[in-house]
Amino acid sequence: MSRSDEIDEAVILRFRADWLADRARGETRSVAEYLERFPKEHWAVVAREFFELTDGGAAESSRSAADTADESAGPDGRFGPYRLLRELGRGGQAVVYLAEDTRLNREVALKLLTDRHARSAQALLRFHREAEIASRLNHPNICTVHEAGNEGNVPFIAMQLIEGETLGRRIATAKETGADPNPTPVSPTANEAGGTSERDDAVALLPPELQQRETLFGIVEAIEKVARALHSAHEAGVIHRDIKPGNIMVTTDKMPVLMDFGLAREEEPDQPTLTGTGELFGTPAYMSPEQLTRHTIPLDGRTDVWSLGATLFECLTLRRPFEHPTREGLYQAILLR
Repeated sequence: MSRSDEIDEAVILRFRADWLADRARGETRSVAEYLERFPKEHWAVVAREFFELTDGGAAESSRSAADTADESAGPDGRFGPYRLLRELGRGGQAVVYLAEDTRLNREVALKLLTDRHARSAQALLRFHREAEIASRLNHPNICTVHEAGNEGNVPFIAMQLIEGETLGRRIATAKETGADPNPTPVSPTANEAGGTSERDDAVALLPPELQQRETLFGIVEAIEKVARALHSAHEAGVIHRDIKPGNIMVTTDKMPVLMDFGLAREEEPDQPTLTGTGELFGTPAYMSPEQLTRHTIPLDGRTDVWSLGATLFECLTLRRPFEHPTREGLYQAILLR
């Protein structure tokens, strides 16, 4: 037996002892609670063993995190130290609320992992990894993570509240209305009360061809800010792996902010991967050829550069650089052209 196998066996024995002791006391704990007892390098082993002992997590509640949050909240809509104000949106794995942190009297975006997906070891590990990685990154164009943890067995991430809309939404609107998706950063002379800046007023007086030029420069300038944010992440050893317009928020003062590190991973070879062999994660239209090889080619920061280039192309042309009616056709277009 190798040294690694011996360590895994010791972790399994310790976890099983804890699990059996809790059961003997009549206590039922979530996988998230058990993960907190072990170093992160052992999470994959603990999660796998947990789901084997609980028949795929059947002992966990099947309610959504939104239901759990609502039931955990008091009459004033409390979720732990947070007061839920309204739902901002939801996806396949999580729901995001506008919430007030009552300890600091500030509004945050509170992301809760749904229980249905929390029963998946892969999803839970990615959720914890997202919080851990994003909280280490410090850049004005990367969404800040304030806190992460569990409340009532519901994993949560409290993030900086970004007022605005995604670049993906802006592109969709531009396609529908013929407007431009320009997220030009506001100049230092901008009206802090929300009015137009001197630069905006000046651009409006330019002839159409020069206005278009300013629009193009504005788009390139915004993508440059995202590129610098990505460079900061890459210097910290983090690959985002899902760069796309939908993960770039444009704030009300027109600053781009990179969001959602749910698929991010660290470049260090000793870090456990959160994707199985042959699994494909990301958004295909923006993936680099290396991502489409399903882990047969090691990834580094250049895969994010490719995806950001595809994003810039769509911002400038309102169409994606590679399009095909079928997914396999899209893969071939990216790999062969």
